[in-house]
Amino acid sequence: MRYNRVPAMRSRLVRVLPLLLLTVYLCQTWAAPQSAPNLVFITIDTLRADHLGCYGYRQIKTPNIDALAGESTRFEHAFTPVPVTLPAHTAIFTGTYPMRSGMHDFAANKLSPDQPTLASVLQQHGYATGAVIGSAVLDSRFGLNRGFDFYYDHFDFSRLDEANLDAMERPGDQVTNVALDWLGKRGSKPFFLWVHLYDPHYPYHPPEPFAAEYKNKPYDGEIAFADAQVGRLTAYLKSNGLYRNTMVVLTGDHGESLGEHGEQTHGFFIYNATLHVPVIVHVPGQGAAKTSSEPVSLVDLMPTVLHAMNLESPADVQGNNMVGTGSPSADGVYSESFLPRLHFNWSELRGIENTRYHFIDSPRPELYDLSKDAGETQNLIASKNAVSQEMRAKLQGVIQQYSAGQELAQKTGLDPVLMERLKSLGYAGFSGGGNPAATGKALPDAKDRIEVYELVSTRSRIASTGSTLNPTPNWRRR
Repeated sequence: MRYNRVPAMRSRLVRVLPLLLLTVYLCQTWAAPQSAPNLVFITIDTLRADHLGCYGYRQIKTPNIDALAGESTRFEHAFTPVPVTLPAHTAIFTGTYPMRSGMHDFAANKLSPDQPTLASVLQQHGYATGAVIGSAVLDSRFGLNRGFDFYYDHFDFSRLDEANLDAMERPGDQVTNVALDWLGKRGSKPFFLWVHLYDPHYPYHPPEPFAAEYKNKPYDGEIAFADAQVGRLTAYLKSNGLYRNTMVVLTGDHGESLGEHGEQTHGFFIYNATLHVPVIVHVPGQGAAKTSSEPVSLVDLMPTVLHAMNLESPADVQGNNMVGTGSPSADGVYSESFLPRLHFNWSELRGIENTRYHFIDSPRPELYDLSKDAGETQNLIASKNAVSQEMRAKLQGVIQQYSAGQELAQKTGLDPVLMERLKSLGYAGFSGGGNPAATGKALPDAKDRIEVYELVSTRSRIASTGSTLNPTPNWRRR
């Protein structure tokens, strides 16, 4: 009897073994990414972190970004080094500060063709690389197309007689249409796709049904519309079996003041209304939400992504891997705005902040205790001299550390056609010249000129578009 069982057991094993092997294979496939994961990088322009549901805002519906955050690492204290689209994206995709890249602003600069980018690194490692851009301020003429096989900008800079801005910005649904089309034709290589959604940027004109739902909060309506496009992208990845082997990064490039500190939009000041951005990172196989409370900068994204892909960062990358022990920005997070200097010949702003204090250097410097004053309304520079001096020393140290060597950007100048269209987008006042490397201590403080700036900007918008800013309440961060 004992020997008669052997054929029966063998028969069962023959029948069961393929099923067992298939089960093991599927478990391994779902639990661990392949050796070359894909990357989808979503940047949403002008996106305040505190206007997303996953960051605690209850007056908006962002189900798709919230769902992504629910299976990703969400960085609670992430900041842009520059509250302007082009230099902010340069920091993201080169991992360097403006002191190195030379991209302080959108005017008269082009990214050096010798500077490595995230796209150029991944392209060298065999990735198919594609980008779909929502605004002309990231047009290929500024150099961020470096490393991309496919860079969809296609903006018409010649139609100066138009009152609308349709020729200079692309709605998020159109951006997503092109991105999904590229994904469908990408071939068999691992891929890197950058999707730039510009919709929350001024002017705030969300489409229906978001226009009706957010009638009194059009900025939020634009964010909700962008969220719907994020949902389309993630749904495509999941329905086509790509999501389980795709790293997804979602971030803002900068925020929006919405009237705080007298600034209607962004680019002028470096308060956290325009510096604090969402950063959400999903790695293949991650199924649970995680949060990080350490302060990080957008320059940390490139080295973080490359580390997750088991690739080395280029030697001149200045950011740090955000995932690991300790804070990648031990001395604090750096920020700057040279818009007042380069366009108005007023003093530039440079700052540094940690988990408690935010120091802003200017002719009338500022210090805020973020633990007690999140809105940055009580300047403590006079009452906390020791803290101010310590923060100033850290700021000077960071500037010195990351200013080594000559700035890399090409000084190209802007043709008149491009400058006129950028003015219509609210990106330029008038050019006052100035050297960004020189000190601005003898120049007017930007705080004393904000009313003039807003007056000039409003008149420029009226002249270009025939309308002023949307009526926007002074929403406080929640």
